[in-house]
Amino acid sequence: MTVPPKLKKPLKVLLAVIAFFTVSVLVDQLWCLRKLSGRAFEAQAEQITEINSACWTTYIGTAGGRAYLEFGTPGRWRPIVFWTKLSELPPDLSARLRKGDVPWAPWMERAKRERP
Repeated sequence: MTVPPKLKKPLKVLLAVIAFFTVSVLVDQLWCLRKLSGRAFEAQAEQITEINSACWTTYIGTAGGRAYLEFGTPGRWRPIVFWTKLSELPPDLSARLRKGDVPWAPWMERAKRERP
């Protein structure tokens, strides 16, 4: 089967677009460890306290001078792990995280504590 000359260029463009889209999706799905600035990390961590059925964020912990969060959505194969250097966070927050005193409580835990 031969491709008519008029269709060769549009077919190449279409295949290039499909290849680009496929590679972008694979890179996004496989690139699961991402660095955040201190402020962006705090903003992401605030999502732990929110009720949300479309995504979730959990605090993993600290190790090697870094703090880690896990973020997931139903459409991803694997969750994304966000990290930041503890030195980029405010000193009081950094000290709390090093001690294991996490300031962000999931809404379910807060609701259990607030029940009479």
